[in-house]
Amino acid sequence: MKQLNVLLATASMLTAASAMAQSHSGTLPVIYVNSQVPTEDIKKGEYVDATYYLDNCGIAGIESIGDADNQVATEIKGRGNYTWTGFDKKPYKLKLAKKATLMGMDKNKHFALLAHADDNMGFMRNIAGFELSRRLGLPWTPMDKPVEFYLNGDYKGLYFVTQTIRIDETRVNITEQDDLATENVDGGWLVEIDNYDTDPHITLEEPTGYPIYFTFQSPEELSDPQLSYLTEQMTLLNNLIYNEDKNSTELFDHLDLDDAVRFYIVQEILDDTESYHGSCYLYKNTGDDKWHFGPVWDFGNAFQRGDKCQFVWENPTFNQTWIGEIYKYPAFQNRVKEIWKEFCQSGYAGLEDYLTDYADYISTAARSNYNRWNQYGNENVVSEKNNMISMIRKSVDWLGDRWGAKPGNNDPEPGVYELYLLGDDNGWNVGNASDYKFTYIGDNKYELKLDNLTFEKRYKIGTDNWDPIDLGAEEEGMTPELEKSFKLVHAGKNIEYTPGIDGHRMIVDLGNNTLLFTKQATGLDMTTATVDEVPEIYTITGQRVEDMDAHGIYILRYSDRTVKVAR
Repeated sequence: MKQLNVLLATASMLTAASAMAQSHSGTLPVIYVNSQVPTEDIKKGEYVDATYYLDNCGIAGIESIGDADNQVATEIKGRGNYTWTGFDKKPYKLKLAKKATLMGMDKNKHFALLAHADDNMGFMRNIAGFELSRRLGLPWTPMDKPVEFYLNGDYKGLYFVTQTIRIDETRVNITEQDDLATENVDGGWLVEIDNYDTDPHITLEEPTGYPIYFTFQSPEELSDPQLSYLTEQMTLLNNLIYNEDKNSTELFDHLDLDDAVRFYIVQEILDDTESYHGSCYLYKNTGDDKWHFGPVWDFGNAFQRGDKCQFVWENPTFNQTWIGEIYKYPAFQNRVKEIWKEFCQSGYAGLEDYLTDYADYISTAARSNYNRWNQYGNENVVSEKNNMISMIRKSVDWLGDRWGAKPGNNDPEPGVYELYLLGDDNGWNVGNASDYKFTYIGDNKYELKLDNLTFEKRYKIGTDNWDPIDLGAEEEGMTPELEKSFKLVHAGKNIEYTPGIDGHRMIVDLGNNTLLFTKQATGLDMTTATVDEVPEIYTITGQRVEDMDAHGIYILRYSDRTVKVAR
């Protein structure tokens, strides 16, 4: 107790001495940690004594804990692998002396203080990954809460207090198995597919020759029976996953299909190329024959390959352990499509609003963080949030083409947007683009007549500041062809000018994200008819009509040819 009192007094003096240097934003709660050793002596391997207090700064739903004169005992150590060694802004782990509802989360002793120094997408990667996990219905997903952090009086910037992955009634809710147990060793188990050959682990080899490291998180020390059981179980999964008979059902007698699918869809939406290479957790409860993927953790490699859509195991940055083989199972693919459809119907709605609200909430603190660490992160998280949403939209659209469903609210409401052709000819600026504004013509379609426009260079289609509409080509340099539907993608590349479009009109269909250059038509399109011949007129579905009063696509049948026109 005497040592703790001395530590409290010292910490209080350090905090008071640094008061003038505080540079937090005041828009988020602030956590102060004061350690018994200097900051540079805090290591990754072992905890050191410290104290902390939390000032809620008036934020609703967050309870202050202690104050500068009444600090609470805790322990602190470094955490992470590359994030610990590769950055000056470092992540930490707290072990509170007494359980607390820290930042409004379930009462516990164990929390991480994540720095996200490697996240140049406005701190959005983990936020998006965790929220997608919740929306896809995985049994438990860590919560993270943004704070500003002082360590030993030094402002460390914007951090995220995060629930660590561990066996607990409020986290991974399975029966905890004793270390070095010799009986009842079938569960519970919490293991991690890791990419470091350093932690206590077992090593297997995929048929491809790639080693898989299984770090055992709980139990932390294994008896011979435990070691044998875990080795046998992981070997069994490895063999079944690579079974040549992909119509076999045996794999999913030992691997929970639904959790595997939900975990996978999260990784695929965010193109997380490290998802099955490291920080990939598996757990198994006692009495349960099946292993379960989850919880999700660490989306630091989300969207690191840019905006080119591909499956996570295609040309990956890291080895994608197992998932490429699991996906070959028809049972897995069928369940992916079923759960994906459910997600599109109800899970996606509100995701973009959630990310927008989160970005707005942390934006001021992010600028303070940027002043402290301008080599990490972003000053303007709102802009990066827009980038994240565009990437997610494009990914979801691409996956929807393959899995047969798309979110209903991803189709913009008809007629609500001021849509422009923006490009080299008008400086990519809505202020110069009054003549390049589309007109809404119904059925989620917009029209731009090209009669008198200077229009001969690169362009895209979007709303002001590209939010929320930002449509371009799938690849740089793609050129639409006359009278042929051209696929548009969110946050796409620049579209190249199509020669010979004078007298045509552009029709953008936001329901299907397509662009069509078609001849203008008022009543009959007599530019294609002979003077003395009136064609038969049919709708696109083949119904004979007398005229073209309604907007749409029509087939004009002449004696010597058939012409398709749009009105």
